[in-house]
Amino acid sequence: MKRFFLSLLLAPSALCAAAALPASVGDTIINVENVRRVVVSETADTLRVDLDGLRADSAFRFRYVHAAPDSAVTSVETRGGHGLRFPFYNRAPGQLRHWSGPAVACGFLFTPDAPADMTTSPASSQEVYVELAAFHRYTRNERHDFAVGAGWEMNIYELTGHRAFHKGADGCIAPVPYPEGARIDFSRLWVMGLAVPLRYTFHFSDHVGVSLETRLGFHFAGRLRTRYYLDGIEREERTGRIGQSPVTVSFKASVNVYRLGLYVQGSPCRVLRQGRGPEFGHLSVGLQLGF
Repeated sequence: MKRFFLSLLLAPSALCAAAALPASVGDTIINVENVRRVVVSETADTLRVDLDGLRADSAFRFRYVHAAPDSAVTSVETRGGHGLRFPFYNRAPGQLRHWSGPAVACGFLFTPDAPADMTTSPASSQEVYVELAAFHRYTRNERHDFAVGAGWEMNIYELTGHRAFHKGADGCIAPVPYPEGARIDFSRLWVMGLAVPLRYTFHFSDHVGVSLETRLGFHFAGRLRTRYYLDGIEREERTGRIGQSPVTVSFKASVNVYRLGLYVQGSPCRVLRQGRGPEFGHLSVGLQLGF
């Protein structure tokens, strides 16, 4: 048996060149591009061609078997194209519609437009976004990817300095000084809810892409929690119904390499409704996995 191993670089050009030859009646022409490996096995009675791996899909397998010319027996077998690839991202080469998920993003929060008496620390103020699923639609050249998803998001803002979040009798949130002599632990404001991202991605290759995203946030829950120690006694304040904005919009840009990405995101929308507390939006920088 004769076996020929064609390299990754030579295989696509060889197949394309074969497909370009003039065809006559009875000829069989198969054009497969960007294959990882081609193995041609030939005996006196049989010619077999095995193609392994297609683009990023290592599970793809294609086998073409042709018996002696006088028998006119030909068989073609194809499998794969749906190999599971971390992190739970299934897409066959050439597939223009598909689902992905889950994915996760975590970042540090900045509040550049917050009032002077409200100082937050990016090191202790974070955002977490978990995308449960997203539907993708690719263009025919597979470079442009339009997606809509659904997920859950939570933002945590922590005050620094000698001030704590406090909800007054009128229901308004305000940073107020800690009692004199208090040993400060933390003072945090949580906002959480559902998120619907609308995302465009340009793929430079199968593993590298840049994305622009607009995300709608539907915040159904928010709360405050402050803890400090005074005279050796732990004091804690917890309260809900903080008057968070029910709907917000944020804008995000990211770079992804092998599903690991770096992103910058900003929201001009108020975290709290007008008249319910300090007026501030946020800016965040973080890492993401699975997008």
